[in-house]
Amino acid sequence: MGHRNVKPATKFKTDITKLLNSSNKAWLKIADYISEASDQLGKAEMDGLFKDVRFSYSKGRKLIKIAKSQRIQQYRTQLGLIDSWSTLHEITKLSDSEFTEFKNQYLSKKKPQLFQRSNVISFKSTQPAPKKPNTVIAKLHFVQNAQATKTEFNEIIKAINKLTVAHGVQVEWGGLYNDLKDKLDNSNNGIVGSRTPHTVKIKKNAQAIKKGISL
Repeated sequence: MGHRNVKPATKFKTDITKLLNSSNKAWLKIADYISEASDQLGKAEMDGLFKDVRFSYSKGRKLIKIAKSQRIQQYRTQLGLIDSWSTLHEITKLSDSEFTEFKNQYLSKKKPQLFQRSNVISFKSTQPAPKKPNTVIAKLHFVQNAQATKTEFNEIIKAINKLTVAHGVQVEWGGLYNDLKDKLDNSNNGIVGSRTPHTVKIKKNAQAIKKGISL
């Protein structure tokens, strides 16, 4: 039975230090060494290696992620000029759809391409954010001494519902709606009045929008 070739921690330290001291740090190769070491060394030895090469635990884990990234390995040639590990790590954070657009723009040529982390970040910021469901809370403002018939009240509710449906938002009615509806249902003459102003907020996309309806 063969024995697995295991490097000592001191060998990893020597190889990594040599690359760190070079004028053009080969971060892809450094990431490979760190990943290889993590597969062979125990936790105590890895902690010691990180200390020896002055890597934080977080930085070490990110380098391992770079080394194990399929997209990084697939485009190693095009990434050969990247001299910043943070730029490489930023690429691993792209979603699949973002990376598809990214590689079309930055990695389409077969020869090495030079770009910076800021290019990756600015590219991500141009991607449309996932749409979040909107919430609209209707605001009915009954001014002092105002009156409304049941028909008028229902027409307002219908108009608000129509508006919110047209814009693909959800309606959440507060206690005022139920309170006024109960008063209308129990009113002998079908008229409800308000001696003091009532306010229910409208919210859309988490931003408060004040919209008054006076009766």
